[in-house]
Amino acid sequence: MAPNTEIAKIHDRLPVILEAEHWKRYLDPEPLTDEEKHRMIATPPDGFFKYWPVANLAIGAELKREIKLMPPGEEKPKAAPQPDLFG
Repeated sequence: MAPNTEIAKIHDRLPVILEAEHWKRYLDPEPLTDEEKHRMIATPPDGFFKYWPVANLAIGAELKREIKLMPPGEEKPKAAPQPDLFG
């Protein structure tokens, strides 16, 4: 699903969000019509999501590029030490 204008600034896709009003019909075993599918899976308008920058420590370790989400001059937070499993 294509993102709305706001999300397009940070990602090229958008997860499908099924509003509560559609849950019952979506879970009904009767197949959905094309019209129902399009109505249920419409791209949310700008302002629907709330999002904010996070430190790159919160992003998966598999990420290979540096992401600068902290304001310039602000110290990056240190990762919390991992607890010892064996005492």
